[in-house]
Amino acid sequence: MNQTKKCKECGIVKSLTDYYGNGMGGKRPRCKECENAKTKKVLKPIKCKCCNSEFTPRNYLQKYCSLECSLLYKKTIKKEHKKKKCNYCGKTFISINGNNKYCSKECRDKRNLNQRSKKPKTKICKVCNKEFIPYTSLNNYCSSKCRIINEKNRIRKTSKRLTKEQIKNIIGKNNPAYRNGMYTRKTKRINIGQSLFDRNKKEIKQAMIDDVGYVYCEYCMKSNCSRFESHHIIFRSEMPLHEHLSDKENIVILGIKCHNEFHKHKSMRGYLIKERGLDKLFNSKKLELEKLTYDYQRDNNRNNETLF
Repeated sequence: MNQTKKCKECGIVKSLTDYYGNGMGGKRPRCKECENAKTKKVLKPIKCKCCNSEFTPRNYLQKYCSLECSLLYKKTIKKEHKKKKCNYCGKTFISINGNNKYCSKECRDKRNLNQRSKKPKTKICKVCNKEFIPYTSLNNYCSSKCRIINEKNRIRKTSKRLTKEQIKNIIGKNNPAYRNGMYTRKTKRINIGQSLFDRNKKEIKQAMIDDVGYVYCEYCMKSNCSRFESHHIIFRSEMPLHEHLSDKENIVILGIKCHNEFHKHKSMRGYLIKERGLDKLFNSKKLELEKLTYDYQRDNNRNNETLF
């Protein structure tokens, strides 16, 4: 049996289906119509855009009183509002959006050409001083030949050879590659006897591997160095064109630390000069003095060290 209830607002007895629930299993005291009338906001009357007659809209988006007015406005009146004058030819046209300033693409291109024509139409070539019509505003030369000539002159100005005074300022301690008298990797070396030097140092290392099984430093007798390097006992700078410069007697395998010490302290090579007889091989009296002034105590300490 359908239950009924009396509405407090309108006083009409209605079935419970005409009432909203209160969220607690019951029904609200007012019916749905009275509840909707209270919650719904009444919109103010407005004027139709097309016929200017007053009407109460159903929602905030409604702007026309009827469908006929909306169609009529879109066909005729809206187009009149979008009419503009072309900035170049002065004709009236309907703009698709509000940003259009020209009636066509031709008018826009002509206007851009007129602005470009205000710039100087001729230029003077920087090389041959002739007048020419540039294709763009960036052209500074009348032809490709003039452009190539200008590039060659620019390269000649920048690439100047060093004078003798400038070379003196670079040699020795003034050179940024100088490291306390030690060698540097990026320096030019004399190529005379380079192939013989490369071949002999490979043979010395191979002989070490055949005898002991690994490469070691011939000064400290250690094998755990980060890098092994070959060293001229008699420097290239001392006797650059000597025939025995790249012989095996003049080459010693050293670790990087010992190699740097040999360049710092030249007197460390005295024991090698004595053992290998380099003073006789190179016929030098200076080498004989180095052999006599060498401290042999360091040589004995070196021989007592064990291999690693």
